[in-house]
Amino acid sequence: MKRLFVTAMIVLLSACFLVACSNTEDTSMISEDTVSEEVKLDENSFTFKLKTSEYNKDENTYLIEYETGLPDGTVVELFIGPGHPDTWGELYDPYFEYIERQQQQVEVEVYDGLISYLFEDTDFNYYPLMNSYMWITFSIPVTDEVNTYIAEEIASEEDFIEKYPEIHKLQQEDEYSSIYMFFEEENGYDLKFYEGFDMTKANSIEEVHGSGIL
Repeated sequence: MKRLFVTAMIVLLSACFLVACSNTEDTSMISEDTVSEEVKLDENSFTFKLKTSEYNKDENTYLIEYETGLPDGTVVELFIGPGHPDTWGELYDPYFEYIERQQQQVEVEVYDGLISYLFEDTDFNYYPLMNSYMWITFSIPVTDEVNTYIAEEIASEEDFIEKYPEIHKLQQEDEYSSIYMFFEEENGYDLKFYEGFDMTKANSIEEVHGSGIL
């Protein structure tokens, strides 16, 4: 059941990316020239490792940071999607709409080797963040104007597979979940990478009820 749930969530996350989000990170301190023409992709470029997952119950804020091999200045659309696998039990079923309100997408730039964003109470529509399985998607747009250094080395999905056969191999070995997906667009393409982890330091069901928001 969990594998079926994983597949369903990937479809949901991909659909969510088609909806424009108003959240953006202030990157005025990062120069547009951060990614220079000399930057090249290497075998570790498309790596993502969770560094920080900190939730502040008093403020209902959530800081998430991932270490990445992508160079500073790379534009990344970060999506977080709290969810509950079937294995968590029917107790969580009534909260589907609740957690759907907490799904967020923001545009950030890699800085100091990190994909980082602090989600505020307003981002969560003032709904206390609930314990969940946190689905993460990194969407990397590649066009003639954005992340052009990637376009210079990877013009198609075939190029990506040739340059990163190990990533493609991992994808082929697990038919029930996605590690990455390649989406062609009118003016380029999107590379999406998927991660996830148990979020257990937020609010329990009892605490959410106690907040009086339901």
